[in-house]
Amino acid sequence: MKNLAGVLMCWLAVGFIAGAPCGAAMPIESGFDADLEGWTSNLAAAVAHASPGGNPGGYARFIETTPEETATLFAPASILTDFSSDHFGEMLSWDQKIFDTGSNIVSIAPFLISITSSGFSLDGAWIPIVGATFIGDLATGETAWLTQSTTLDSSGGWLFSGGASFPSLLDTANTIAIQFEVVNNGAVGDRQEHIGIDNFIVTPEPASAALLLLGFAGLLRRKMR
Repeated sequence: MKNLAGVLMCWLAVGFIAGAPCGAAMPIESGFDADLEGWTSNLAAAVAHASPGGNPGGYARFIETTPEETATLFAPASILTDFSSDHFGEMLSWDQKIFDTGSNIVSIAPFLISITSSGFSLDGAWIPIVGATFIGDLATGETAWLTQSTTLDSSGGWLFSGGASFPSLLDTANTIAIQFEVVNNGAVGDRQEHIGIDNFIVTPEPASAALLLLGFAGLLRRKMR
C-alpha cells in the first residue's frame, strides 16, 4: 500500500495540479500576459507586447510599417530547452488574429509554424533546411482569435524537409518560428497590417491524458482487491 500511496500522491501533486501524469513531459506554454516572455523577431522594431486585446490579456503584436522581409516570431531558449522527444505525440497549438489587413491586399498567406534543426533555406521565406512546417488556417481578411492546432507526430499534417522526422527532430530542434506576417499589401498598400499571436502551448492531448487516468484507476482497483 505504501507504493500505491506514493503513486497516488504523485498523480495528485503532478498529474492533476500541473496537468501531466507522472513521468510525462511537463506542458510548455507562453501566454504573453505581461511581456514577450523571451520571444524575438527578425523585425524587432515592428514587434512588441500589447495589452489588453489578447486571448485574453496580453499578446505579441506585429504592425508592419515598411515593405521588409516577412516578420516571424521565434521561440526563446527556455522553450527550446524543454522541447524534446518527450513531447512526441502531444498537441501543439497557438492563437493568431488579423486585427487589420491594411489596404491594397494582394494576397493572404496561411498561418504557419516551422521547426528546424539547421536553419532556413531563404531569408524571409522561413523554409527549414532540415525540419517541419505545419500550415494552419487561411484567412480571407480580418479575423477573431483563431486557434491553430496539430500533433507532434506524423498524423499532424506536417510537411517535412531535409529528411527530418518526428520524434528525432524534437530532440535536435534549435528554432521554432511562427510566421507573423501573412498579408501581402504590394508596393502601394498603407503598410498597417496588424497581427497578434497568443497562447503557444505544447501539452498532452486530452484523450491521451484521459486514457492514462483510466489506466491508473484500473491499477488502483486491482491493488485494493
